[in-house]
Amino acid sequence: MFDCNVRSGSYSGVKTINYIDTHKESRDRCAEISAWNKDINEFRRIINIKGSNGQAMSMEEMNIAALDIMAHFTDGRLVLEDTNKYLFGAGQKKFVSEFVTTRHKNVDLVLLLQSWSKVNPVFAGNASLIRLHCTGDSCDKAKENLCDSYEVVKLAELIVKRQYNLNNIRFFLYIDLRKYKIIGTNEISFRFACRQFLLINPSELKMHMQMNEISDRDKAIEDWTSEKVRLYLPAVSLK
Repeated sequence: MFDCNVRSGSYSGVKTINYIDTHKESRDRCAEISAWNKDINEFRRIINIKGSNGQAMSMEEMNIAALDIMAHFTDGRLVLEDTNKYLFGAGQKKFVSEFVTTRHKNVDLVLLLQSWSKVNPVFAGNASLIRLHCTGDSCDKAKENLCDSYEVVKLAELIVKRQYNLNNIRFFLYIDLRKYKIIGTNEISFRFACRQFLLINPSELKMHMQMNEISDRDKAIEDWTSEKVRLYLPAVSLK
């Protein structure tokens, strides 16, 4: 894990590996990471502290460090914590390029994002799974970038936000972007989210009524919802 919130102490009990920022070459900066990666199978963290003076890395330095780590880490799971801090500008383009190549290195890459605004088409197109918690913004910000995944993601977001409003603030669920399935909810909650979705997007209901020649609004809502249940919920779903 690349821990860029080391001051918070969230992972203070986890052993660290040194990222040696004083070296000029990327390979040398990641020498300890590469050496550990080959022989040991356990959780370690790389912290955003420079050298021995205890100074935190700047956003630009964190971006460089993340790129280095992605370039030299292989055969494992790499967690990049709070990437919102260092995914920006030209650095994001390089990050996206490296992101795409990780699958060829036998790496499961986990990105922790705090905002939908950082989700670009490449992330959405290459991600397999989203673990969704309640966020301060909406996936509507990334609607164009989510492309065909938008509808299932929006329904999942409506479920999560409702749970949050019911004071279940730690609730989360998973979205399988390969199978277009929402995991971690039940059919009752999903159907409620479908009704909310149609209230937000009345044109969707209107189009469904026209295409299926349904004149009764309530019947159309039930028909659209049942279609989405079959499409987005696993075959076995708790009632």
